[in-house]
Amino acid sequence: LYAWPLERFFGDFIETSSIKRIAYATSFGTDENEFTDEQLQRCSSLLSHFKAVSVREYSAVEICSKNFGVEATHVLDPTLLLSVENYIELIKNKKVSASKGSLGVYVLDENKEVNDFVKRLAIEKNLKPFSMGSKIEDGNASIIERQQPPVEQWLRAFYDAEFIVTDSFHGTLFSINFEKDFYSFYKRNSDACVLNDNDRMDELLSTFQLHNRLIKDDLSTQNTCINYEHVSPIVEELRQKSYEYIYQIILLLLT
Repeated sequence: LYAWPLERFFGDFIETSSIKRIAYATSFGTDENEFTDEQLQRCSSLLSHFKAVSVREYSAVEICSKNFGVEATHVLDPTLLLSVENYIELIKNKKVSASKGSLGVYVLDENKEVNDFVKRLAIEKNLKPFSMGSKIEDGNASIIERQQPPVEQWLRAFYDAEFIVTDSFHGTLFSINFEKDFYSFYKRNSDACVLNDNDRMDELLSTFQLHNRLIKDDLSTQNTCINYEHVSPIVEELRQKSYEYIYQIILLLLT
């Protein structure tokens, strides 16, 4: 469990305060209840102080209702509230350099299986792989290699890439927002906390009818491209619903 102590994430530091509080697009990172009975009781009490609770997964709506006795609303991940044009404006204003390839690789759990897949995909599609992140967790890498790129440079990578391979939830989100062809890998890391990320990846891709872009055990590639004429309307519908939710919550806070 990487969120510790749990009570901090439920606002125990302002428990006795009269401050109005809301939760937007929160996530449990899993579709299962991982709380002890004591934690459920304590966190349920803290959540009762919130004016409104919203979550980014449909499964989390059920978790909130069943385990915390709280009615939660499903909303879009905050990174998708901005359109791709908003992100492109950030890139242009910063004037970051172009990426050094055409096959963007944003992989957090790097392993031989993923590396071999990237090499094969690059040959099949005649693309040049380039890293979209850094080796921040690699103790053997140099200081330069472990430095994270500026956010604008990271965004530029999504803009430049013709194709993206990722195992990141937000890497997948930005691939969709930039309307890129992509594959998302299930994480194989032995850390249970990391494995839970697969649950929300499953739901995310199902929501946008892109579950066929998820790589679990079958490492074969597809010849078809993603048809964003079907995906983009889903994104826009959820975006508008989320805007409306935020508007209603602002009115609630002002009353």
